[in-house]
Amino acid sequence: MRIGASLAEDEAHEATGVEAERVGTAQTYAALPLVRSLLRTGQLCHSGDEAMAEQFGTVRVVPTSTGGLTPAHKGVRSDLVKATAWAVHAAAEVAAEPIGFFVY
Repeated sequence: MRIGASLAEDEAHEATGVEAERVGTAQTYAALPLVRSLLRTGQLCHSGDEAMAEQFGTVRVVPTSTGGLTPAHKGVRSDLVKATAWAVHAAAEVAAEPIGFFVY
């Protein structure tokens, strides 16, 4: 599981005992372009949850100097967008891993 840096040390998370990879802005910068691409091509959608719809309708992204994307406004809630980006990016990484096999 991937978890935002601000929650990694949270007591509620620690109480779950679930091991999590701490992610932050670098991972967000890299993941948002993939989410934007999938949304634009109709390959990613959500259940219609109001909070998710509000964030995806409100959050705007801007390019970073490293070629990624970052949310444009600091005062706008974007936690669900970021969590979605991290999950999609993680799934893409797993899908890109070659499947190893041996030939005898």
